[in-house]
Parts: sequence; C-alpha cells; structure tokens
Amino acid sequence: MGICASSEHLGQQGQEADESIVYVMDEEGGGGASSPRKVASLFSQKGKKGPNQDAVILCQGFGMEDGVFCGVFDGHGRCGHLVSKLVRDYLPFMVLSHRNALLLADADADADADDPVFSDASPSSSADSSGNSSPHPSQMLEEWREACSNAFKAMDNELKLQANMDCAFSGTTAVCAIKQGKDLIIANLGDSRAVLATMSGAGYLKAVQLTTDQKPGLPGETSGHCILSLTIPPLHCSDVIN
Repeated sequence: MGICASSEHLGQQGQEADESIVYVMDEEGGGGASSPRKVASLFSQKGKKGPNQDAVILCQGFGMEDGVFCGVFDGHGRCGHLVSKLVRDYLPFMVLSHRNALLLADADADADADDPVFSDASPSSSADSSGNSSPHPSQMLEEWREACSNAFKAMDNELKLQANMDCAFSGTTAVCAIKQGKDLIIANLGDSRAVLATMSGAGYLKAVQLTTDQKPGLPGETSGHCILSLTIPPLHCSDVIN
C-alpha cells in the first residue's frame, strides 16, 4: 500500500481482472478522477495455466476514518479461483466484526469494574494530547491477534460449509495489511508475501519483507497445521509472531 494511482485503468484488463479486484470506498473516499484520496494501485493478470485464481481487495475507512484493509489471496487447486474470491468477499468483514466484538467486550468489562486499576490511567491505555485514551500497543497487538485468528478460523469453517465447493484439495493463501492510523498490522497464511518499500540511509528504495512464507517443505510446517502469522510493524519491522 502506498500513495499512488494505477497508470492503467482496470477496465482495459478485461472481465477476468475486473472480477478479481474489489475496491471498497468509504463514504467520502470517492475514487473518481477528481478524488485526491488515491491510496493504492491494484492489479491482477491472468496467467497461461487456466483461470485467474488471484483475488484482491482494498477497503477504505476500515475500522476508523483513515483505516485501510488490503488483502491478496492466491487460490490453488481445482476450485482455487472460487475459494480466493469467497475469502476476499468475507474475510475483511469477519476481521472487523471480531475486532468490534472484542472492543465491546472490553468496554463492558471496564464499565462493570470498580477497581482503580481499570481507570484510564492504567498501563492498559494511554492518553493523547487531546485527553482521549487509546489502547496500549501490547493490548492492541493482542486484540488484533485474537481478531485475526478468530476471523481466519471462522472463514475456514465457512469454506467447509460450501456444498458446491470441494475444499479438500483446493484453497488459498492470504496476506492482509490493515492500516490503523500510524499502525500497520500484517496477517498471513501461506506464501503470499507482504513487502514494505522504505528508504535506505543512502537515499535508495529498499524492500523489507514483512511476512514469513509458509510452505510445506519448511521445518516449521511439518505439523500439518496452518499457523496464522501476525506482524505489527510501527512503520518499521518488528518480529513475526506465530
């Protein structure tokens, strides 16, 4: 994600590209030629092996006014193109739903608590210059970790319920970038990769890998279970949390 605009109109890529890409704008985002809020360039191109199994989505106003959700899903198997599009359509809103549920639960717990340790002065929150409290970074990390993990599991269960889709030998990777103010949350499954373009000390663009590829041949994947990787880099890299 970056401040850029696509140099080629999606309509010129054909029907397949249009079906692969979804751009969800907030109420004030616009997105037309006169709109100043161009936050991303999205592109998907059909290969030579069959149907385009990629699916991409970008949502403006995600969770907050300047929030953004960007997801890339690379399907595989006979029904991979159907799986990736279904995950694209459902997963972003599942993540937000689970996140909102956690916030409501925290608000109810704070309202019912009489202990002073639950006040705004506690380590679990901090106040900005206007006096508004905000979650402590560690608390935010845990909330997004739980929200993403729950959403990925719910999405997996939803796929199993699809009667017209054989997911035994089909599936999709997932890499999601969630921007909340100055915080960037990265969650991924599989080997689709998130890369951050940053400026080196010498003034050159430098690519920084934000996710860890998950492939069957890696020692950490021998258990046979999919593990959600979640990264929250505050505009610089942090450790990947499994």
